[in-house]
Amino acid sequence: MTASRTRGTALRAATLALATAALVNAVRAARRRRRAWLAAGRYEYRALTETFDLPVDREPLYWLLREPGRAARLVDPDARVTPLDETRSRWTLTGPAGTPVTCAVEVMGDVPELMVSWSVPDGPLPHQGRVELSPVPAGTRVQVRVRYPWSRRLASEAGITPGDPARVLRRATDRLRTLAAQPLPGQPLPGQPLPGQPLPGQPLPGQPLPGRSGPSGRPGR
Repeated sequence: MTASRTRGTALRAATLALATAALVNAVRAARRRRRAWLAAGRYEYRALTETFDLPVDREPLYWLLREPGRAARLVDPDARVTPLDETRSRWTLTGPAGTPVTCAVEVMGDVPELMVSWSVPDGPLPHQGRVELSPVPAGTRVQVRVRYPWSRRLASEAGITPGDPARVLRRATDRLRTLAAQPLPGQPLPGQPLPGQPLPGQPLPGQPLPGRSGPSGRPGR
């Protein structure tokens, strides 16, 4: 009985050791394949995410993101945009070396005041992106997601460093914060009245101040 138990324990230990060795070999082989894949200039997919709150409504943010001319200037203030059709446009931006580069941008998804997604199939760094707008008590929560294929060799040939995608995204979101604080044509800054409207606590034009007499001599209401 004891010998049988010993043989059973030894068999289980040997099976576990073989399984562990097989797992270790599989992981090492996968790492070797990945290194060879990247060394050949092929891609691995990377992702970036930024989430922040802005004290403005979703509507002006949505139009800053949905209109190609405005969206392009979040990436590059000097961007030039050529519309191709209702959902596609070609952007000319300042490249990594300071020379102009172009890319096609296609709006893939569009839910007014909630979400805009896009795809860039060419240019220095092809990628897909998505912005979601969610209401919060203080205004709007903005979540930006970008996914892109990365090849160290091809990126180096294009003059792109590993940190460039994150820097471009951060500059774009910083500009979005700045522009969100500026009114669109005909719209006031957050907390300011519409044109012709009084500040809180002030009477409308032609009405007396509280406690003062109106034109008829009676106290203003």
